[in-house]
Amino acid sequence: MGETAEADGKWLISMNK
Repeated sequence: MGETAEADGKWLISMNK
């Protein structure tokens, strides 16, 4: 689950940029 959360965070950051 931790890995998924980290991936989601990076994905969201990438999308925000």
